[in-house]
Amino acid sequence: MTSMTPMTPMTPMTPMTPPPPEAGSLMGLRLVARVVDLLVVGVVFVAVLLGVASVVSDGNAGTAGRIVLAVVLLGLVAAAAAYEVVLIACWGATLGKRMVRVEVVLEGTDQHPGWVPSLVRWLVPVLGFLVCGIGQYVVYLSPFFDGSGRERGWHDQASRTQVVRVLADLPGGPS
Repeated sequence: MTSMTPMTPMTPMTPMTPPPPEAGSLMGLRLVARVVDLLVVGVVFVAVLLGVASVVSDGNAGTAGRIVLAVVLLGLVAAAAAYEVVLIACWGATLGKRMVRVEVVLEGTDQHPGWVPSLVRWLVPVLGFLVCGIGQYVVYLSPFFDGSGRERGWHDQASRTQVVRVLADLPGGPS
């Protein structure tokens, strides 16, 4: 004969603590953010270069045209750097990162990186590009090799930053 134990009343369900992020969980979001950022910067690059090329290619531009083209190219590189560095320094997110709801914070805090870490974070992939033009891809893939499980790339580690999911609305973003 088995003894019966009294039933305990059911307790209301409580939300579970979210599990730790799985490997690669931020990488898809980071990839989408990077593609959006490349499209934003790329559209501006193409529009400006087509405009300059139409003026320079008329055959009468000569040396002055080449100088103008060089200045415009340097300006575009500076604009691309400003896009990444200023947005990360001030708001912790580029347009692409805002879209997928991730942001860059100083390691171990919820603070935006500021100017020097943002510049370092931008420079590491640029220096990677100087390695046969493909080093920046290795830098952007380096979060997969982060043994800590926090998915920090070499550019994150050099700048002491980390990409995190945004649970609340970003300042100035849609609510």
